[in-house]
Amino acid sequence: MSLDESVSAPPAIVTTEEHLVPGPRRRRRRSLFVAIALLVVVILAASVIRMPYFTLGPGAVRPTGSLISVDGGQVFPPEGGMAYTTVSVDGRINAWQALAGWLDPEVDIVDENLILQGRSPKESQQVNLQEMANSKDTATNVALQHLGLATPAGAEVVQVVDGSPAQQVLQPGDVITSVDGQPVTDSGDLVGAITSHKPGDVVELTLTRAPATGDGPRDTITASATLGSNENRPEEAFFGVRVQTSFDVTFPYPVAIDSGQVGGPSAGLAFTLGLIDELTPGELTGGREVAATGTISPDGTVGPIGGLEHKVDAVRHAGVKLFLVPDSQTPEELARAQARTKGEVEIVPVHDLDAALAALAAHGGQPPGPVSLQAA
Repeated sequence: MSLDESVSAPPAIVTTEEHLVPGPRRRRRRSLFVAIALLVVVILAASVIRMPYFTLGPGAVRPTGSLISVDGGQVFPPEGGMAYTTVSVDGRINAWQALAGWLDPEVDIVDENLILQGRSPKESQQVNLQEMANSKDTATNVALQHLGLATPAGAEVVQVVDGSPAQQVLQPGDVITSVDGQPVTDSGDLVGAITSHKPGDVVELTLTRAPATGDGPRDTITASATLGSNENRPEEAFFGVRVQTSFDVTFPYPVAIDSGQVGGPSAGLAFTLGLIDELTPGELTGGREVAATGTISPDGTVGPIGGLEHKVDAVRHAGVKLFLVPDSQTPEELARAQARTKGEVEIVPVHDLDAALAALAAHGGQPPGPVSLQAA
């Protein structure tokens, strides 16, 4: 090769600014990846993060007959029978549950304070279960009283307030039978006796108490207490005790009602009617299923409940045509409930047990027959 022949050099690799900047396709892929990642984060957050709200919706319509048992006693299972209603409650919902609730006309979303009332969820559940237990006891006693198998026998102490005048003389389980020599037949008598006094008055109590051993007859005790003043209304007397009516029961067979984990007092009327139906021959409901809701008091009065509209929805979904409800619900609540029936459910407001029995009779039900005290 001559000196004047040129030698070809390898081509140079030239890097320009254009090669350092991602192209449109790469930018779109990166934006899509970021968007997907953000969407995943949002979905996870909406599923995991709990909000301070509860959803209320239609619950179940549950027959009472399968829940009531009479140990050793003869029962008459009805063809139809009574059923109680529930409200579906979901607490501290996530965003997806909230969205589903907002879109569902049968679901309400409420602030958790309306449900918990300052308690923790666990405390609220315990209170509701205790209310159910008290309701079942009262329903059993009211049913037996109606059938002539129980009589009111005083005011039983359920709870004593710490530091109250009552704490000096009473304990849970005591049954107060008189105040200042006047008979106390039920819890209302005791409340009336206390409220008739003024702060600083001394009251004389007669009560019975189970012996310390737990066996044998109850002891009769007399005691006196000086009433305090109500913290919110100083002019009113304060004793500091929560009571319920005590009953002397002559029905020889233990009665149990299995309500599971359902809480609250609103099944009282249904359990009362259901037990009467189980213990007596005939069809109290005329052979069809009837739903009822309402608390029950020792004197048979039916008290108001919450979630009536949702219970109407549950009754309608279950195909039940007759629904007994408390007449003490507000006119607005009753009007909204009536609108939710869609013409498929007849709502009958009742004031007490006698009115409920009359309503059943007016719709083809049979009056309760005699109770059998023979063993099954």
